[in-house]
Amino acid sequence: MVDHGIHENPFEGVTSLDRVCDVLQGIAEDRSLQFFSYLHLRGNGKTDRFIANYPLEWRKRYEDKLYIHYDPVVAVGQQSRLPFFWDNSTFIRPYRKAQQRVFYEAGDFGINYGYSIPISGRSGDLGLFSMVVRNERDLISAIRSSGHVIYLLGMQLHDHVSSLGGGGEAQLEGIVLSSRELECLKWTADGCTTEDIAERMSISAATVNYHFSKIVPKFKAMNRHHATIKAVKLGLV
Repeated sequence: MVDHGIHENPFEGVTSLDRVCDVLQGIAEDRSLQFFSYLHLRGNGKTDRFIANYPLEWRKRYEDKLYIHYDPVVAVGQQSRLPFFWDNSTFIRPYRKAQQRVFYEAGDFGINYGYSIPISGRSGDLGLFSMVVRNERDLISAIRSSGHVIYLLGMQLHDHVSSLGGGGEAQLEGIVLSSRELECLKWTADGCTTEDIAERMSISAATVNYHFSKIVPKFKAMNRHHATIKAVKLGLV
């Protein structure tokens, strides 16, 4: 594993939020960290951006049930400017049941331990960058070996996402897919399972699932198979 130097910005030349997610996915995998998330809150407390590689079902539940207003991690991030660890046991004890429920439900998706970095913006906005794991040992190991790099990454991420403004692929007409996403769809259309696709593309099953977590929302589909059907009808596969 090679850490980025203090002057190296992994987001250099990245022009869309979609590609930002790809960069973060690679960095997380290099450090055996399963999940990442970045939340950008405007000065009025409203969510401006939320990017993450959490399972699609959890992300949808989080957004639909407005868990951002109950999430203890967001509450601490709004009050502190120091990085902090969190878990689903001692960290949540001081909070109300409604707030604890967010953590209990997140645990069903392997979201158990995290390290969050609050970042103050120039206009009273707040960025909250988190690296998340299923196993506490993996998180401690990553922070001990490259905590300073992860902290710098949070600063670079916040600055870069802010600089993208309202641009990126949201302004493009039609559905934009990376070559990897297209390949995942093509193998699915051929009847391949996640494990089959991982073997054919020489990537992990987790990375296949990550690609589909980005593909499915682009098609406004219910699942990967629904997205594949739509892709075939559009002539993309």
